Amino acid sequence: MSTEPARQSGVAALEAARNEGLLDAIDLAFARLMLEFNGGHSDDALALAAALASARVRAGHVCLDLAACAGGRLAQALGEPLPADADIGLPDLASWNEALRSSPAVGAPGCPTPRPLVLDDANQVYLQRHWSDECMVAKRLLALGTAPPGANEAASASSVVEALFGQEEEAARRAAHATLSCRLCIVTGGPGTGKTTLAARLIALLIGTGLARPGRIALAAPTGKAATRLQEAVARQMSALAERVPAVAGYRADASTIHRLLFRARRAGLKLDALVLDEASMVDVSLMAQLLATLPQEARLIVLGDANQLASV
Repeated sequence: MSTEPARQSGVAALEAARNEGLLDAIDLAFARLMLEFNGGHSDDALALAAALASARVRAGHVCLDLAACAGGRLAQALGEPLPADADIGLPDLASWNEALRSSPAVGAPGCPTPRPLVLDDANQVYLQRHWSDECMVAKRLLALGTAPPGANEAASASSVVEALFGQEEEAARRAAHATLSCRLCIVTGGPGTGKTTLAARLIALLIGTGLARPGRIALAAPTGKAATRLQEAVARQMSALAERVPAVAGYRADASTIHRLLFRARRAGLKLDALVLDEASMVDVSLMAQLLATLPQEARLIVLGDANQLASV
């Protein structure tokens, strides 16, 4: 008779992982809820995908990559050791895909009837809400990035660019061109690379060309501390910039958190010509979706962030 421990079911293994502190109660509850959508039938593939997708969202990710963990062990997917009897093997990619696609709890992208989970063609499992948010963010950013500059673009743009950006500042000039030629400009770089300095000059560019009015430019960041830093950094440069672009003298930097900006929008709407968003790498997809849904269609968006920054603690 074999002395190996009996293999636990997927739900039992998830319960063991919860007891070890590797999953949260909500992950396990979500897995059980998905089994209810499955007609109450036991389905290890569905339970494991649901719990792991929930755990990935709590860890700051938008989806579960099946290909990255299929065929491995549950402990590997969770990144921590488990008791031997709880560390079950995960389905191989083909069978996992097949099981999920046959479940009434899982839909494909564009499914006419929304389902709690979405499995896309790249073998990624999303919670429905996060799939919808990601699609909305992608669609809105694409629209901003491809929108024509508008008929009101100032003919004097070149003179304002020359006043603000030196001939040797190739990257800064590219940012200026992006700000003028469409409604989206993304500035990325590590700490101390001058992102907020560039943002201040882009604000001056918009004001100097008449593309944004001083009172209709908002500054926002995900935290109060980041908003304060952004406001102070931009405000410090305005006097010097006003000497080059006199119209900037009427601008006063005023930053807020994204949540406070959304609160204002719900009360009175957002009347903006431009929004500068700092620390964008710390903004989760749901909050970004809310912000972009609130941003006026004709407004410009300047995004600052570090692509290599870790998630906030």
